[in-house]
Amino acid sequence: DNQGGNNNQGGNNTPKVIVDPKNLVDGQYDITFKVLKDKTEELSKMHDYTVNPAKLIVKDGKKYIEMTLKNSAWITKFQTENNSLFADAKVVSEDKNTNTRVVQFEVEDLFKKLNAKVKVDIDEMNYHHFYDVQIQFDTNNIGAVGTIKEDPKKDPKNDPKNPVTTPKVDNVKTVGTPDFNRNADDKKKKEDTKNDSKKEKNSKTADTAQLGLYMVLLLGSLALLVRKYRAGRL
Repeated sequence: DNQGGNNNQGGNNTPKVIVDPKNLVDGQYDITFKVLKDKTEELSKMHDYTVNPAKLIVKDGKKYIEMTLKNSAWITKFQTENNSLFADAKVVSEDKNTNTRVVQFEVEDLFKKLNAKVKVDIDEMNYHHFYDVQIQFDTNNIGAVGTIKEDPKKDPKNDPKNPVTTPKVDNVKTVGTPDFNRNADDKKKKEDTKNDSKKEKNSKTADTAQLGLYMVLLLGSLALLVRKYRAGRL
């Protein structure tokens, strides 16, 4: 019973091995999934922040999912429900260069939607929100690792290299920007020029008045000298 792999030695003619989701043997598999808005069939924005497929690990009868999260720095909490309690998913690995991390969590029933909570924090946008989502696994699309790919028609953003758009929110804090009002700048320049002209004019007026005073004093001094000189000769 070769559930987890196939005997294809490089050829592409070997049919895909059908995996029975109800009778999984220990091993690793690929499985596709959707992240849905809570209690709906509508894709959540969180779906764009994940990489499909996920890895399904079956060990000692227990099932674990390893999922890659994109824009990891924004996702500050990722919790899943198990035994009616929410717990943080285990971080398996993290790559800060690609801003991704792999998280692992246990799944009791692949046929049921798994409740999850996500915290998104984007400081520069003053965006801090918790989201309730549900993860729905495609039990008809389980196969050996590397053999399963999500249908692009279902999710055109499944390429992990695709950029993720910033969440659209109504309460994003507007970041203050410098006022580049050209009219205001021109007005300020004109006012500065006008003020400079006034200063220059006042300065010239003061200089002229001061020069006149010097001339009066000089002429007075000359008149006094001439008078003394004449008085001396007479």
